[in-house]
Amino acid sequence: MAGIGFELKKLFKKNSVVSKLRGSAYATLTMIGPLLMIIINLFLIYVALGYNNFIFASREVLASTLLYIFIFSLCTTSPFNSVISRYIADKIYEN
Repeated sequence: MAGIGFELKKLFKKNSVVSKLRGSAYATLTMIGPLLMIIINLFLIYVALGYNNFIFASREVLASTLLYIFIFSLCTTSPFNSVISRYIADKIYEN
């Protein structure tokens, strides 16, 4: 995530409207990018499995299952992610 901060700092350093728009677009795409990838992949799964012909409840079960898998994996790994990434950053800084 530090790389994103450095890139945003570089983009916002200039005092022009174009650089502000570029920085805003970069920040927006960085935050929304994973969500868009999930939506696109879910749509591709629907198309590949032929789920467009199924009733709404069956499609929602698949979407909810994938959503809960994603949410629970984030909730499970996020505490460890912050500790491990800080530890690795400290070790890299020591060397």
